[in-house]
Amino acid sequence: MVVAKIAFLIRTIKNFIFCGIAMGACLLLFEVTFRVYYFFKKEPIRSEYLMEGVKNDPWLGWTLEPNSRRYLKDSKGQPFLVTTNREGLKTREFSTVKSQDVIKIICLGDSITEGPDASNDQTYPNLLENLLNTESKNKKFEVYNAGISDYGIAQEYLLLERRLLKHKPDIVILGYYLNDGKTFFHPKNTFLTLSSNRILKNSALYHALEKVTMKYMIKIQYKYWEKNRFMWKDLYSKKTWVSDKNDVDRLIHMAFRDWGIAWQKSGKKEVFDKLNRLVLLSQKHNFKLMIICFPVEMQIYAAGSNTLDLLEPQKEIEKFCKDHGIIYLDPRPTLKKYKSEALFFDHCHYTHLGLNVIANKVFKTLKMNNL
Repeated sequence: MVVAKIAFLIRTIKNFIFCGIAMGACLLLFEVTFRVYYFFKKEPIRSEYLMEGVKNDPWLGWTLEPNSRRYLKDSKGQPFLVTTNREGLKTREFSTVKSQDVIKIICLGDSITEGPDASNDQTYPNLLENLLNTESKNKKFEVYNAGISDYGIAQEYLLLERRLLKHKPDIVILGYYLNDGKTFFHPKNTFLTLSSNRILKNSALYHALEKVTMKYMIKIQYKYWEKNRFMWKDLYSKKTWVSDKNDVDRLIHMAFRDWGIAWQKSGKKEVFDKLNRLVLLSQKHNFKLMIICFPVEMQIYAAGSNTLDLLEPQKEIEKFCKDHGIIYLDPRPTLKKYKSEALFFDHCHYTHLGLNVIANKVFKTLKMNNL
């Protein structure tokens, strides 16, 4: 009986060893196969890019591709040149050396700040720099465009804290937009992302599986996420909200995964948590803080709302700024003066005229506050 049990145990151990060897051989075969595949395809085993011009980033989710030079097309189909610096920002290189006669301004924000329809020199931060230097006689202004498309306030805060404080800014301008409180979607957040493991990090098989998984996750999750995020667009495009207050309410509710989150508790919690951190950061590193509240187009042209306060997000940000001694700018009153002209090419992004209006208003606000 004892002999039979020992024999069974030995057979079981042998089977496990055999299965382990067979599995290891299969994995090795797949590893070699994928290495050969990547070699002949002339493709790196590890890709740092999520899509063209966008690089994966372990802290921020993504950044723009560093040191890039690309031609894009604007909303009218006209080509324009976009370049990025070594930090992956749509701006020129800046020295980290702090000179007494230089005032450094960092403009944080999302695509509105980045300027998706404009070349580097036509973005609002660059236009602002030109205005400041034209006016100033004994100071030189350097304005950094640190806007990155689809960033929320969490990423904007991290970008400043982890990457840009080395520039020792005198002023930080946060370009707040209504969807800043959203949770950002990043396809690298999958169960296969174990890239800190040294073996997996250099495995062709692992990265092949990760690519397949990412493709699947993007197809399923992103499709669902985007569908819910932008389901308001059809109603918005009809422009009935200009005169129909009920449609204004409907749009705010439908945009709950996008700019409508500014009316929700979850979005407010995220925004004010990061704003409090920004205040502490400004005190620790001795820079002035300014917040611009970029509106959705509807907040300029709509007649109002029935059940919701159309300007609730701006009012709450303004109160926070007053309570914490932060410079606040709501460009809506100025933008309303140009209502008959094309300020936007979609629901929130500015035309060249709109960018010039914003830059001039920021310039006047800084001047008014003796900055």
